[in-house]
Amino acid sequence: PMLTAMMREEVGDSELLGLIDKCGEQASEIFDDFLDFLKDAPLVLLPVSIDKLIADCKQATNGTALEKNISFNPSIESNLTTSGDYTKLKRVIINLINNAIEALADHKVENAVIDIQALKVENYIIITIKDNGPGIPPKIIENLFEAFVTSGKSNGTGLGLAIVKQFIVAHYGSITVKNNDGAEFTIKLPSTN
Repeated sequence: PMLTAMMREEVGDSELLGLIDKCGEQASEIFDDFLDFLKDAPLVLLPVSIDKLIADCKQATNGTALEKNISFNPSIESNLTTSGDYTKLKRVIINLINNAIEALADHKVENAVIDIQALKVENYIIITIKDNGPGIPPKIIENLFEAFVTSGKSNGTGLGLAIVKQFIVAHYGSITVKNNDGAEFTIKLPSTN
């Protein structure tokens, strides 16, 4: 953005400069994805409120969802906490929500909705993120969490879900996916309450 800011001072704003900014942001995200995947950075484990985490993730993705006419249907038990790295868990949830938004928008799903559920089952917190889109293609669902597996997204690296799994496993949790009238991701994390 610094280079394009200098160019804007010289020639004014243009669509081309906006495109350059967007491409630069995408390149930076790809680079960050590669770095995150290659290094096993230590987690900073602190108490994480699941309802706050999900509220923050919804807020971060709400603009894009509204723009694409997609609604959220949250069902979050209150007072759920886990021990975790808030930033990494937020990145996991946002990645899953953004993937759902992209799938719903790309397939022009009518009455598109993303269900987000969190509840405690025994000593675990179960977080489910489900959309009412076309689901995951059968040929890739078994390998979806492996590096460089993608469903043909135009701006994907094939690392997003590999990183998601890496982060969840580092939290002593698990993540699964299945097709259930759309894609359904289930995260299982240890509960601290």
